[in-house]
Amino acid sequence: MDSKGIMEKKEKIVANSVSLKIEMSSSNPFLTEFIEEIRRTFGNSIKIDTIENLEMEKPYRISVYVDDKNILHFLGIPKKREVEMFKDILEIFLNRDKYLNKKISRIFNKINEHVWLTVFISPLCPYCPIAVRMLSKISLSSGSLAKVFVIDSMDNPDLVEKYKIRVVPTIFITKDPIEKAKRYDILVGAFPEEFILERIVKFFLGI
Repeated sequence: MDSKGIMEKKEKIVANSVSLKIEMSSSNPFLTEFIEEIRRTFGNSIKIDTIENLEMEKPYRISVYVDDKNILHFLGIPKKREVEMFKDILEIFLNRDKYLNKKISRIFNKINEHVWLTVFISPLCPYCPIAVRMLSKISLSSGSLAKVFVIDSMDNPDLVEKYKIRVVPTIFITKDPIEKAKRYDILVGAFPEEFILERIVKFFLGI
């Protein structure tokens, strides 16, 4: 196979390894703009599937898959800083070998159960993209044990009220999806990755 054929094969592998599944109950111009921006930025490297689901409890949900494993959910429509944030995490997932962390992998090998990391953010928050990037990197190195669930506060005021969110970012650490969780740990505000990992370890292992 010549060098051109090798390049095409590599591009095909990358294109199939990161994908978005966008579920919606109705069309929205902001969502259309977001999809167009992702396509402009990544071309065929990101596969995008849009699904109309009239029975959804929430009108918009974006799921990110890496090597066919669901790593991240976004509840709402990315706007303003969230669009750049989304592009950053997709870039991380596309170049995941550079971001894999052996220390994080060892931590999750000890935990050996699913970890749900739910974070409330807003489009104007300057610290929220940093928090989502950190959680995404943690999930990437967890061997698919950590699931990240990002909730746009502006699009989900009912959840903001239900979980008494006053500051963003607010991170919930749980053993189940937040709506089913019997207990949780909460981090209010921006924290370094090491501190978040310490809280995960304490919550799951009591260390």
